[in-house]
Amino acid sequence: MYQPTDQIRLPPKWIELNLCKRECSTFICTQDDELLCQCGKRKQDHDEEILAHPIRALRGTEWSPQKHTVTSPTDAYGQIVFEGEHHPNKSRFVRLSYDTCPEVVIQLMT
Repeated sequence: MYQPTDQIRLPPKWIELNLCKRECSTFICTQDDELLCQCGKRKQDHDEEILAHPIRALRGTEWSPQKHTVTSPTDAYGQIVFEGEHHPNKSRFVRLSYDTCPEVVIQLMT
């Protein structure tokens, strides 16, 4: 169960100003499934603006995070509460772009 939290050490504004997430910006269907994007998400999970301009996968056309994603300030952070006796603790999480500067991640974690 996801619960946003104010208990993260750094203020939420710092997180939003310093950390970015990536999202698919171009729906390119796989060769086997026209409802599945090469990013791994289903068609219905993409933004409506993206779906207005779909690109069919041509031979040799590959989706890449460098070309087919956009970054935006992350709004996905907080605590996950694991239910059940095997995970009695809460865990913090933040959604990051794969190219986030390691020094920024270290600052977040310390």
